[in-house]
Amino acid sequence: MAENAGSQNVRGYIDGCFDIMHSGHYNAIRQARSICDVLVVGVHSDQEIAENKSMPVMKENERYALLDHIKWIDETIYDVPYSPEIATLERARADFCIHGDDMPVNAQGVCAYDGMRLAGRLRIVKRTEGVSTTDLIGRLLTLARQQPTEWNGPGTPKLGVRVSAKVALEHCSLPESCSEGAQEALLAALEMVKKLSATYGVSAVDAERLTTQIKGAVHAAASNSAAEVPTPTKCAAISSSAEGTDAEAAQKALARTKAPVQLLASTRRIREFSTARQPSPEDRVVYASGSFDMFHVGHAQFLKEAREQGTFLLVGIHDDMAVSRAKGPSFPVMNLN
Repeated sequence: MAENAGSQNVRGYIDGCFDIMHSGHYNAIRQARSICDVLVVGVHSDQEIAENKSMPVMKENERYALLDHIKWIDETIYDVPYSPEIATLERARADFCIHGDDMPVNAQGVCAYDGMRLAGRLRIVKRTEGVSTTDLIGRLLTLARQQPTEWNGPGTPKLGVRVSAKVALEHCSLPESCSEGAQEALLAALEMVKKLSATYGVSAVDAERLTTQIKGAVHAAASNSAAEVPTPTKCAAISSSAEGTDAEAAQKALARTKAPVQLLASTRRIREFSTARQPSPEDRVVYASGSFDMFHVGHAQFLKEAREQGTFLLVGIHDDMAVSRAKGPSFPVMNLN
């Protein structure tokens, strides 16, 4: 197929396991999309990965589903060979194949992309340094070894108290000083929090924190005050007896989240992944927050449905120490960057 023949769009092809998706995967897909008009992504089956590497952590249906949510992907094909061939490009109707500069070796011990390179159909994009699936799998194995044998025994880590979303939301009262319009807006926001909490099992800490912040913002706007949005003290009161203030555990958690993966999310990189659009006065802004640790298709579906609740989605990400306090010193598996 001739590249860019006439007015035909240039079609690129990139493939991979896409097991435990991380920023390196997303950046490779983003770069691939920037050098073609249509990007086709091929995904290896579980069997193909097992024959050439080892069994994937995520099942193929999970890996397939997550790719449906990535904005740079135009088309997806499944069960592609680990070593792409000209027939693979023909199946994708692609002009060339794209891969990072870290070339994998197949089961025969040769570069999986030699065929594409020798045919002059290979394009290279830069690998994202400092993050890899191998490192993340190592973290999971380390975490598994560190877990106590009995989760209700004396060795159980000090975790926050788990209460239902309903109980958490009942601790949030409506500010009496709000105007009628502000009360309607607040009730709509609280109803959305309750619905999302019930649907996705949002933790009590997350629900309480979000509800308190919403109440504080509405109250401040209604009173035309510049007061700072209050912090979620009720959640702290609920969980303080079980959570404790173990400084040594916090220090260990902080050290663990800094190694071995080292990745600096620079302003330039964040700008490459984000949109420049700002919410307008006519937008209905939806806020969703979470740790989004080991991002998977459940997270993606949650954000998709949250976006459908309004016209502008704002996502908040908890920092490492907040996740560690809520879930224990072994978390998060992935650091904030």
